[in-house]
Amino acid sequence: MLEAVKIMLLPGNGTLTLDSTAIPAEDLPKEVTKAEIDDNKLKYAPPEDANGNNYTTFQFKVNDGAAGTASAYTMTINVDSVPDVTQVAITSTPTSGTTPKKYAGGEKIQVTVTFDEAVTLTGDPVINLEVGTNSRPSAYGSGSTMTPLVFEYTVMAGQQHRGHHSQRPCGAEQPQGGRQPDAAGHHRAVGERGGGEGDRAEEVSH
Repeated sequence: MLEAVKIMLLPGNGTLTLDSTAIPAEDLPKEVTKAEIDDNKLKYAPPEDANGNNYTTFQFKVNDGAAGTASAYTMTINVDSVPDVTQVAITSTPTSGTTPKKYAGGEKIQVTVTFDEAVTLTGDPVINLEVGTNSRPSAYGSGSTMTPLVFEYTVMAGQQHRGHHSQRPCGAEQPQGGRQPDAAGHHRAVGERGGGEGDRAEEVSH
């Protein structure tokens, strides 16, 4: 019965972590217990934007509690591609005011984040709408299972700003983060690994 494994050689590319901490080469051989494996504490993280079959390998030995294997086994890692953000843009049109780009209090500014393949939403992601020097969180509105996701920010009464708004995806590590797996189950966090940032001249006022 498996009791533990010992990591003998780290991957040539990427990082092997135990309980969210990277395993350094000087710690080898590194013992990982069966309980840690069962708790999913041993993980591999590829470099940013990396993907491919037979992408990298690491070596380990197995211990059954009495004796370990004499020779090391080789684990081959395949890295799937994840959907990338291709565009971020304000897509709503103001409905009030004397100019076509004036939002009133209570109106919604819609920001569309477009991926290069369809994604299915889990969690509660947000993106930051930067109004002047202030960062305003825009909540998810619609688009799960499609390539574009729409986020909405409701203009507050009395809020005023003339100039450019920019949209920056927020990471899923933040409290209101979320992830988008594609049809194959590959996960993409809003704001992970590149992808678009835009700005557009708008006026926000009460």
